[in-house]
Amino acid sequence: MRIKVIIPNVGMSRETLNEREVMLKRFARPDTEISVDCISTGPESIESCYDEVLAGPEIVRRAVEAERQAFDAVVVYCFSDPAVEGARELVSVPVIGPGEASILSALALGQRFSIVTVLEETIPRNVAHAHRLGVPPWRLASVRSVGIPVSRLRDDLDQTYNMLLPVAKRCRDEDGAHVIVLAWVWQGWVNDCKMNWACQLSIRHSLQLRGQNGWQHWACATASAPTRAPRKSCGY
Repeated sequence: MRIKVIIPNVGMSRETLNEREVMLKRFARPDTEISVDCISTGPESIESCYDEVLAGPEIVRRAVEAERQAFDAVVVYCFSDPAVEGARELVSVPVIGPGEASILSALALGQRFSIVTVLEETIPRNVAHAHRLGVPPWRLASVRSVGIPVSRLRDDLDQTYNMLLPVAKRCRDEDGAHVIVLAWVWQGWVNDCKMNWACQLSIRHSLQLRGQNGWQHWACATASAPTRAPRKSCGY
């Protein structure tokens, strides 16, 4: 299996891209080849519809190139899933959008989920994204922001954590969410921080919801399904 990962922003060094490859390989089978590249023309980050449009042509071009190079699948490494649909029209291999995958996973993990995004102005885009995927309005509990641009999330990881945790708690306590979806995809390679791919930022361990049928553990939609106590009723 050969997977091409396309990061839809410019300016990343080969060293940084190699670090992403090493991180992603930890979650793949030993015989899986993962190749990570960023686009050469386009925005520095994806935080608006305009950014998605700028990145789109280069994403599609690289997806077509990946298929020609005999890659078995393409992943567009951005929660907004920019140009995913366009790339799917031009290649026969699977094209995966992390946003779509995370949201659909959230629907399997709980009845209601919240999205925690970067900036306040990105909230309408995340709401629209969920609705385009066919998510019933009552299952999207809320979309909240941490107030940090995506390009600055790694500047101070402790600060990002401290901003994220109270927002996630509000999603639980005020909005009634059972699942938290983080609207950025870099947390998988932050293995020296309180945050990581398994969402061990206390959301899984300390943000628990007392329901009618016992304790429900929270989990990030990109994590494995949480352990739950047996339920008397059917459903999620």
